[in-house]
Amino acid sequence: MSNIVLDNKDLKIINLLLNNSYLRLEKIAEELYISERSVRNYIKRINETLEGIAIIEIERGKGSKLLILSEEFYGIINDYNNRQLLLNNREDRVRYIIDYFIELDGITTLDELAYNLNVGKTTLINDLKEVELVLNEYHCKIESKKNTGSYLEYNELDIRMLISNYLCDGYNIYQINKKYANIDKDVFKNLKLDIYDLLKTNNYNVTEVVLTDILKYIIIMVYRVNRGYTINHLDKRHEIIKNFSDYDNYAQKISELVDRYFGIKTTTNGKLYLAIPFFTRNAAVNIDFSTKNIIDAISCLMDKIRMKIYEDVGIIINDKKMLNNLAIHLSYSLNRMTFNIKVKNSLDFTIKEKYKLAYQLAEISASVIEKEKKLKVSSDEITFIAIHFGALLEKNRAKISELKNFALICENGLGTSMLLKARLNRLLKADRIDVYALYEFKEADKSKYQVIFTTINLDPELVKDTNLPIIKIDTIFEEEEVRNSLENALYFSRSSLKSTNEKFLLSFIEDSNIQFFYSSNYKEILNQMMEKLLNNGKIDTNFMNYILEREEANPTILDNGIMIPHYTSLLVKEPEIMLGLVKKECLHKNRIVKLIILIVYPEKYFDSDLMLKVYDNIIDLGRDKPTLNRILNSTTVLDVKESIRRI
Repeated sequence: MSNIVLDNKDLKIINLLLNNSYLRLEKIAEELYISERSVRNYIKRINETLEGIAIIEIERGKGSKLLILSEEFYGIINDYNNRQLLLNNREDRVRYIIDYFIELDGITTLDELAYNLNVGKTTLINDLKEVELVLNEYHCKIESKKNTGSYLEYNELDIRMLISNYLCDGYNIYQINKKYANIDKDVFKNLKLDIYDLLKTNNYNVTEVVLTDILKYIIIMVYRVNRGYTINHLDKRHEIIKNFSDYDNYAQKISELVDRYFGIKTTTNGKLYLAIPFFTRNAAVNIDFSTKNIIDAISCLMDKIRMKIYEDVGIIINDKKMLNNLAIHLSYSLNRMTFNIKVKNSLDFTIKEKYKLAYQLAEISASVIEKEKKLKVSSDEITFIAIHFGALLEKNRAKISELKNFALICENGLGTSMLLKARLNRLLKADRIDVYALYEFKEADKSKYQVIFTTINLDPELVKDTNLPIIKIDTIFEEEEVRNSLENALYFSRSSLKSTNEKFLLSFIEDSNIQFFYSSNYKEILNQMMEKLLNNGKIDTNFMNYILEREEANPTILDNGIMIPHYTSLLVKEPEIMLGLVKKECLHKNRIVKLIILIVYPEKYFDSDLMLKVYDNIIDLGRDKPTLNRILNSTTVLDVKESIRRI
């Protein structure tokens, strides 16, 4: 069968004849966009290739007919059809080629690859370019030997990460097990239970995601070790995981478990590999993040992130709890980036749209990480960072209200849980909202709560001992829907849930600080705005020079033509905000300027929370196109203030 070579047109002709008793040559020619003469040539070649296995006969007046002479024919055609079905696009072929090299673990030729893929050499060469891009991400490479063939050059840890993160993407844990280790069903079940017990006994955070990841890494380890491969070399970058205070404890326990099940004496490098899925997820909730190693790795980075945010948008982030949560998140996130572990964030689009300021702050943070750590921060990781800033913004929007007690079951990680908790707090004015993972809630005292919120579907068995209303919510929920659900549960009245939204921007704008300009030069406009503050003794000349230099080097122009120059001053006691409506076409760095919001806030009495609220309000203004257009089209101060009031 290995000597049988059919190309795509051969296969198409055979499949056409399999589905028809007789088929005229002109019909085949029409289907394949070739001439009848070419059809005859293909049939001749097929008959020579399949001699003794099958033959295509041509009868005058009837057309061509396929006669099958051997059962071997079906095996050959099924093999070709399956490969064609599975490898009908470049992405699938790239995965196949990488998998082929790993399974082969030897030398192959382009001809062998082309045969197995059922493609021409030109297509294969283009596919190999894509293969190279993927392999580069994992520090692997296809090498060639003259007159011999090609082989895969790799480090053992990198090849395991390639299998785990790339080849296993899209497959569930049972499919992965079947392909690589084929661990017995009962053994696999018991292994999962023992991993769960290990995590719970040590007070680690147990989620299905963490369990699945650990199982996947064990499967790949068993697969590779059984083939005779161990991790002999680690780069310095891999040592990052050892910074965690609980590394030795976890690595030892999980390696003992693997040894007990599979008889694998785990090496030092093997222990680090087994620790990767644990220390790239927020699982080790009992880890001491005050240890020197963690401080050295994260503290400096956090300081630079805070400084960059201040430089770019004039906001000082000083919420200790938020910063601590972000530092914990980044400790795991840096591990994921180091080992090129991709995570999906289903909230990516929603966060970008609903939390624009949070996403902007996350992008600034990502730029610092990329510069300082030389790591690529994916859009999904940026969204996870944005969730922490979003939680801070939601916290700052919250108002005091009636005291209520809630339980929240959330399996989406620390940052997402805090964001959701903050939003519920703002809406419900709750006295307490206790957040649980699913396994924790099983043992919780449910009598303390009036309502249970959950982001996942709950097993009825879990809540059979309580009559509490259970409300399923999304992380980014609609407030009205939550209100209605609570009303239906007869626990709250609508009046107790009403919330107002203070117009922070409006609170600081005096009528005299709203101005209209008909210049096309942004420097001229800025100077006129600042001269008013200078004459009133609220800024000095240093301020003016700083603003102009900064806008030249790093413009603060947001979407829809809003510019936000800002500065701290010892001369102002309260935040000073000025609006400049630009009535003439004005460009800066090829970006249009329509509205200038000049902000001066007191250095000595700086309120970072207040500044966040003001900045968030400005972001909302830029997103609200109808309101922004009303402001821009205003011709009086009264019109402007009325438009802002509608935000």
